[in-house]
Amino acid sequence: MAARGRSLGVWVVVSVGLVVGAMLMTRTSTNRDPLDPDSVAPDGARALVELVEAVGGHVRTGQVTAGPGDDVAVILRDGLTEDQRNRLGAWVRAGGRLVIVDPSSPWLPEIAGSLASPTERGRCAVPAFADVDVVVGLTVGFRGVSGEVCFGGGIAVGRLGNGVVIGVGGPEPLLNGQLADGDNAGLAVALLAPTAGIDVVFLTASPLGLDEPRTLTDLVADPVWVILGQVVVGFLLYAWFRARRLGRPVPDPPVAPIEGSELTGARGRLLADIGRPGAALHDLRLDARRLLLCRFGLPPETSDALLASRLADQGTISAEEALELLAGRSAANDRELHELAVGLGRLRSATGAASPADAPTPTPVSTPGEAP
Repeated sequence: MAARGRSLGVWVVVSVGLVVGAMLMTRTSTNRDPLDPDSVAPDGARALVELVEAVGGHVRTGQVTAGPGDDVAVILRDGLTEDQRNRLGAWVRAGGRLVIVDPSSPWLPEIAGSLASPTERGRCAVPAFADVDVVVGLTVGFRGVSGEVCFGGGIAVGRLGNGVVIGVGGPEPLLNGQLADGDNAGLAVALLAPTAGIDVVFLTASPLGLDEPRTLTDLVADPVWVILGQVVVGFLLYAWFRARRLGRPVPDPPVAPIEGSELTGARGRLLADIGRPGAALHDLRLDARRLLLCRFGLPPETSDALLASRLADQGTISAEEALELLAGRSAANDRELHELAVGLGRLRSATGAASPADAPTPTPVSTPGEAP
């Protein structure tokens, strides 16, 4: 029951972690960079893209320059490199229309100052803006414009070769949050898609993003980092779960080793109990021989006669008696088994090969007709 409770707790923690990670992933995926054409946030430009497509335009996003098949190029934030800017200039001179909503862009004239919002069209000779009366969100005006200016200088239109460069004093009128205010939607259509079938491309700073230096890690999307974070957190939780200790350590008593002599004695008693004294004596002799060979440092193939001779050298038993005990007569009954087992015990004790747990001798078992 306790194991089931711990397992349930782990699954609850993992589930909560996955839910939190999913929430973070969702928040990260929807919280894109400001001025992103794919962002639905108030400072994104997804509504502008959908508006152009709704009036018959064809939109491409995430490009670094315009191509021969593009009619209008849009720069929401100018972070182009010098090489990209030169290629874009050649495209404009060939007849393209460039719309820049970043007032700090090098393409645009000097900023004259801030504008009050909303801003009326005022005197404007650009026919495309004839139906646009009030624009909400223009923040700055331009000065020193060589072409036309509208909306108090908030929109500047200039020629570059066979093309047109249009500067907008701030991106706010074209963003999701204010596109529906005033005549901002009409301004967007007039700038980007005055007729159906126009190809519009939204330019970014570089394949990696905007104007700040980037590294290879910037190529990894934010949701991927969130997933990697979930994996790390999950691993740490699993490691903590496996490494935790509930309560004090429980001592594990070591297993008491069983000496070979005890096993031999136990087997001898078993064989004696089942009426096989000869087999019991054989085991006792093998055990005594093994201990004596170890005591004298002799190899296993040493003969019984040589072992008996070494025992006689101890001066406590004759060679004939030792050989009789090691390889002499067999035990026909329990009494003879007892006598030979006692003799083998004397051999072991005389040489110091015995231990406190020496093989116990089997107790004689009375047979019918025989006195105990």
